[in-house]
Amino acid sequence: MAEPSPRRRTSLAETFLPAYNALHGTSYSNPPEAEVKGGAADFRWPAPSRTGPALEVQLIVGALDPLGDRIHPRYVARASAAIQAWCDARGLRGLGIALRFSRDGQRRVSHEAVSAFVTERLAEGVRNLPPVGCTVSLDRTSTSEDSPYPRVRLSRHGEDTPAFVLASPGSAYIPVTVPRLREATERKQVDWLRGQTTDLVLLVDFDVDGYHREDIVELRAEAASTPALFREIWGISLWYPNERSDRLWP
Repeated sequence: MAEPSPRRRTSLAETFLPAYNALHGTSYSNPPEAEVKGGAADFRWPAPSRTGPALEVQLIVGALDPLGDRIHPRYVARASAAIQAWCDARGLRGLGIALRFSRDGQRRVSHEAVSAFVTERLAEGVRNLPPVGCTVSLDRTSTSEDSPYPRVRLSRHGEDTPAFVLASPGSAYIPVTVPRLREATERKQVDWLRGQTTDLVLLVDFDVDGYHREDIVELRAEAASTPALFREIWGISLWYPNERSDRLWP
């Protein structure tokens, strides 16, 4: 793993340590000691008192598979399935529906509100179908990039096949978090610890698009699925503006 830049190292420390102190009721303070080349700990904070233990942390980046660890965000997949079910229930044929979401904007409204928005416009579009080979926009007004609702396009291709829905987020795909945690933990416990326990804390840096609050339940389930050799396992996301660090195990 490449060493983090001094700036990123500072950001990691400033995000992780307050969360650790808040959870444990401790009072370690930044900055950490200078890293010792070849040492076991990537971060070391001296004990707040002479009798307490130092806090030592081993850092690893949650590696991202360029293809296999990327999927639609959950809200896009859920909306796509709901609209496809709406089309199937009405036996629509010869149509293609394209939904383009603004990833950040969509989070501000409920799944039900999005479904109602899209189905209302589709119902109107089905009543006034475009000519074969044509595509129409069903947005009544211009939908900006940060709108909480998707852009809706209806195409009539004319083939006698069921209608299909294609949905995409406004900023492409996002990484799946669980495989990254699994790979990072296994890499450290198998290749570095070689089955031995340690008092170090493992800090997994989700450096590509981070992780979000809704990912934590799955991440904790993954961290608990195999015996942990570290004293604790933490995740950290520096993805602005939702920087966070959370204990994933125990």
